[in-house]
Amino acid sequence: MTTSPGSADLPAPPPRLIAQPLSICINCKYPLHAPPEQTRCPECGTPILDPNLDSPEFLRFADTDYLRTLRTGIRIALVGYTIEVLRSFYTFAAGIYGLILGFQIGRNPGHTPPTPTPQPLTIVDFITFSVAVLLMLLLLAGWWKLTTPEPTPPDIASKPDHRAPARVWMLIYAVAWIGTSIFTMLYMTTITSTPTPSQMLIIMLPEFLVLGIAIPMYIYIMLYMKWIAMRLPDRSAYSLARPLVWAAPLLATVGACILVGPLATVILTVYLLFKLHKGISALVEARDPSDATYPI
Repeated sequence: MTTSPGSADLPAPPPRLIAQPLSICINCKYPLHAPPEQTRCPECGTPILDPNLDSPEFLRFADTDYLRTLRTGIRIALVGYTIEVLRSFYTFAAGIYGLILGFQIGRNPGHTPPTPTPQPLTIVDFITFSVAVLLMLLLLAGWWKLTTPEPTPPDIASKPDHRAPARVWMLIYAVAWIGTSIFTMLYMTTITSTPTPSQMLIIMLPEFLVLGIAIPMYIYIMLYMKWIAMRLPDRSAYSLARPLVWAAPLLATVGACILVGPLATVILTVYLLFKLHKGISALVEARDPSDATYPI
């Protein structure tokens, strides 16, 4: 075998280097081997959740007043949800107490059941209803601020517009819920004994209507929150919001059959809101450290 002169002195070629993925796409799991010139996944177009990238979509480039508005909306919603959780526990405890008290009275040999008569509305009914309506309006106000249009939105060709549908369905849900509550409260005053199947159907139909409206409302709310998490960018919040797009409406509707479904939806939503609040607050305070105590 002949070799060219001096070929034995040539160094061996270096081994071929294979780029290791720096990260994976949060949507399609495509391996991102190097920081791309564009800030989106080359496979599916999802923004890369890397805070070191200078993507104009990220909220750190948004107007400070807009970020404060988002943060205020989250705070109002968190206050409303906290009251809602406390009210749920109170309602559950009062219901258990009523069942126990009724069982003990029924076991009394000398107890004579009262003659069934329509029960008029009491001051307690009005107070309970008023608190529930005020709570609904508080949550609506929080979400309304959280879905405030951005004054100078980034130029994103594939930007999803979940904000407007979320607002529409929130308004429809609030009106339907308040209307159903008024109808149920007034209709119950006409029932003199245990509701018949036809009366139960009249009571439940509006409730099913409200549950049906809750499905698209939760879907659009979670899609919007997923978009906000993507713009922070917060991979943890995004990973939580993504399954909640289908899990939240499922828990809030079908989960109502086992009572704890709506409460689980509220708890998961609160947890996600806390994550978004932490990220948005960090952006605001990075621009103005004195803003750490910025009032609502």
